[in-house]
Amino acid sequence: MSENYYKPCKEFDECNELIEKYFLTKQYGKCFEGHMKLAEKGYPLAECQVGYFYYDGIGVDKDLEKSFYWTERAAKHGDRDAQ
Repeated sequence: MSENYYKPCKEFDECNELIEKYFLTKQYGKCFEGHMKLAEKGYPLAECQVGYFYYDGIGVDKDLEKSFYWTERAAKHGDRDAQ
């Protein structure tokens, strides 16, 4: 994640912590759950990540409709990767 693009904030730090603590240790379900909590609150980076998890079926069943929903939501909230 580019620190030059994403503004420093509590949610950005939480996303990074989730990746370090759970994704890198292959605890994908926990990583997904943490991102989902942030996504439901409207944090664009987490919304984009949730879309990615659904797209590839990482820590959750693969679901292209849900992937599109979360990716589109992130794009509307300004996430350039989702756009």
